[in-house]
Amino acid sequence: MSFIVTGWLFTNTFISRIYDVSIMSPKPPYSITDKSRIEQLKTLLKNRERDEHIALLYDDDADGLTAGVFAYHGLKKLGFTNITTCPKAEDRQTYSSAFLQNLSSMEVKTIVCVDFEPISWKLASPAKIVEHGFDVIIIDHHFDQTELYDNLNTQNEQDILFIHPLNTTNSDNASQYCCAKFVYDVFSEIVDISEFRWKQAIGIIGDMNIIKWGDFTRDLLAEFGTKISDGDRKAFF
Repeated sequence: MSFIVTGWLFTNTFISRIYDVSIMSPKPPYSITDKSRIEQLKTLLKNRERDEHIALLYDDDADGLTAGVFAYHGLKKLGFTNITTCPKAEDRQTYSSAFLQNLSSMEVKTIVCVDFEPISWKLASPAKIVEHGFDVIIIDHHFDQTELYDNLNTQNEQDILFIHPLNTTNSDNASQYCCAKFVYDVFSEIVDISEFRWKQAIGIIGDMNIIKWGDFTRDLLAEFGTKISDGDRKAFF
């Protein structure tokens, strides 16, 4: 019984600290400072036919799903009409030869991958990334593989673009720039997706970035009539 009580006290103390205004950031802690890769993304997408088949791959957690939502709406608002969405498979078949062959048979031309990066996650080798000639756009906040993907882009005919907080923003801790927020910021540089901006809170809370982005999230939800308070906090945990 004492173990249960101790655990309950620890959990509630931890949650209370998350919502302690004194430890929350007074403003968004990170922002985009280098737009060179976003300009590459803008050019890459501008040169595509609007009916080109795009496969949108995303991680299957709260952050990845929300990042996928932002990428999907960004592409749709840019005029793309043929987007197939693919959550990352738990059986590690995403990016398998059979998976890529299936995309190829569907005449997919471009893969957009958010909140996971196939090589670091041991889903694919560098050779497999370029195996079927897809153009590949990866927007992720996990391992920084900028050099690896830049080399792939240089060595192959197709476009390979890797966008990461450490090569695009003033972030010194990419794990605290959740991919949902990052993808929102990236696409917002290209197209207006602000009507979906409240969904940033899902990724921030789901990826445990609430301490870093506390005031930002509270203000965002307050704007839409939802207030984070001590009485509401249990709804998020």
